[in-house]
Amino acid sequence: MAGTRTHPPGLAGFGGSGAEPQRRGRNPRTQGAPPPWVVDLARNTSRKWLRRYQQEGKPGWQERSRAPHRIPHKTPLEIEPLVLQSRDWPCRKSRGPRSGCSRSTSKT
Repeated sequence: MAGTRTHPPGLAGFGGSGAEPQRRGRNPRTQGAPPPWVVDLARNTSRKWLRRYQQEGKPGWQERSRAPHRIPHKTPLEIEPLVLQSRDWPCRKSRGPRSGCSRSTSKT
């Protein structure tokens, strides 16, 4: 059956048969929470959230921005107005000489 997870020895009945392992709740790392394979989390994901919780508490559970911290190939601020202005020029042939770059560079 696709998508079915296998459990380590001793936890085979943990998913829904009512037979929970004896040690549940005693492990200080999970503090009674089900193991990651029961809630279908990857090991690295569960470690990431556990580490955030240990370092920050409940605020660590908040989703973080995925935006890059820096963009090394971003157009410099001095050149950006020239690029925007070149979009308004009437034809492709006039864009190259005015901007100081080749016509193929200023294609739109």
